[in-house]
Amino acid sequence: TLNKYFGLDIIGTNNVTIQDFVFTGNGRYIDIASGSQNILIQRNAFQHANGANDLAIIMTGGQDITISNNSFTDASRAITLSSMTSGISITGNNTFVGGNALSIDNTNNQHISNSNSGGANIILQDGCGINNQFNPITIANSNATLIENLNIVHPTGGGYAITTSNCNDIIIQNNTIENFRSAAAFNGGTDVQ
Repeated sequence: TLNKYFGLDIIGTNNVTIQDFVFTGNGRYIDIASGSQNILIQRNAFQHANGANDLAIIMTGGQDITISNNSFTDASRAITLSSMTSGISITGNNTFVGGNALSIDNTNNQHISNSNSGGANIILQDGCGINNQFNPITIANSNATLIENLNIVHPTGGGYAITTSNCNDIIIQNNTIENFRSAAAFNGGTDVQ
């Protein structure tokens, strides 16, 4: 069990597995920086990172990151991308309770899909658990984002499946979005399709 404000910093490190930890209390639990690759985060519990600046997993760089079979409880932002990162796969049966599942901040040229066909750099596999979140995908201050081929069906009724703030050139196509108050909410920005 780790309950420090900064849990694990991964900087310029390859072939890392983070498994079977319990992260609790406020803070940044896992911070992955540039130069890091082949990171596996699986079977961990992230609990109560619910302050305004708290992040369960933040990626400020890196590549080939797999997030699988974790539980996120009361995390303001469970998985956050704040720099160009390639090869992110959210797979397995993650559980999300409270907060936002995937947040993308100040990061351009993102391609989000359920497989890597077509050059997607963020893969949200069907069954990865993101559809159970009240607000699964939140994007802010980011341009040129394509979101396609996702199956986001909330089991009981969610808020907004996709939310954007101050984003330009956003394309949302060929998705199945059901049982949300709204499929998408756009706050500011231009050229949204």
